Parts: sequence; C-alpha cells; structure tokens
Amino acid sequence: MSVYEPNSRHLREVLIFCFNMKKSAAEAHRMLSNTYCEAAISERTCREWFQRFKNGDVFGYSLVEVEGNKYILVNKIENDLPHLTFNDNHKLVLLYLVLVHIFMYGESCKEEILWDFLQNLGIITDDNFQHEYFGDIKQLVTIDFVNQRYLEKVIINKNDPTDFEFTWGSRAKNELTYRSALQFVADVSTKICNIFNSKEMIMK
Repeated sequence: MSVYEPNSRHLREVLIFCFNMKKSAAEAHRMLSNTYCEAAISERTCREWFQRFKNGDVFGYSLVEVEGNKYILVNKIENDLPHLTFNDNHKLVLLYLVLVHIFMYGESCKEEILWDFLQNLGIITDDNFQHEYFGDIKQLVTIDFVNQRYLEKVIINKNDPTDFEFTWGSRAKNELTYRSALQFVADVSTKICNIFNSKEMIMK
C-alpha cells in the first residue's frame, strides 16, 4: 500500500493545528511520523516551524498575545470585505450583528440589552433562543463567540458574576475594524431591502 506524501501547505496546516492545540514540536513530529512514516518531516524541522509560529511568521497570519503565555493566530491580510476566521457563514452573520450593536451602543453592552436587540430583530423571543437559521443563540453568544475570543465578558460587579457586559474580544479587534463591520451590516440590509422590493414588484 502506498503512503500518502503530504505537500508543504498540508504540513504547515497540520503544524499550525498542533501549535494552536498547545502541542510540543516533539508531539507534532510523533503524530506526523505515525501518519506519514518516512514522508514525515524531521523533529528539528518541526521545532524550526514552531519557533517561526511563535515569532508570528505564518503566511497571512500574525501571532497575537491575548493573555499571559496565550496566543491566537489572526488574519493580517487586508481585505475590502470584513474577514473573520469563522467556519459557519450563517453564524458569522449573527456575530456581525452582535458586534455592530455592541459598537453602536458604546463599545460595551449588557446581556439583557443585547437580548432586547435580537428580540426586536425577530431572532429570539422571551422564552425561545432557538433560531431556524442561526441555531442556539444563547449558546453561540455567551459560550461559542466568547471561547473563540470574538466576544469578551467583562464582570461589572465582582461580587456578582452574573452582572457583566459584552465587549469586542481580542480576535475581533485584530481581524475586524468598526468601519468594515458597519459596512457589512449595511450591505446585508440593502440586499434584504432589495429582495423585499423585488417581491413587491412581482406581486403588483
């Protein structure tokens, strides 16, 4: 049976994944050796790549420290369109709506204010945070977006952990500008209006 020989781009992606998972260069090398046998790169090369990642030398990405000894890789290629490293496009729309509302509200927003905003848009109701298109809104906003560092929870009252507000997280600040976020939401709103206008014309 022939052994798959990975190309340089594939190896780089695997190494970036290992690096983000806090694996050591030696652990990354063992994983590559077990998978690709003789086609795997050496442990020394793994160490060299890991050092480059620590120095922020990853094509199209920059290494940003977000907490003590914790780093994230963020996109550093300028783009006319907002760019976030997010896998699910439908969830990305929700994220933009939330980020823009936080910015427009004064760069911070309490949880109940955010829920009121999403309720006014018809995305959630008082007793239902499930949405057919976006999924579990409460899970996305309070857990997923926070864990991915697009949002940050800032405790207001240290004696009450439930008293907090949302701000832009470190990843959002590094991958997005206020202007591009506003432009994105404006473009989406314009497209929605055009769709409704087209349907009205058909009905006439």
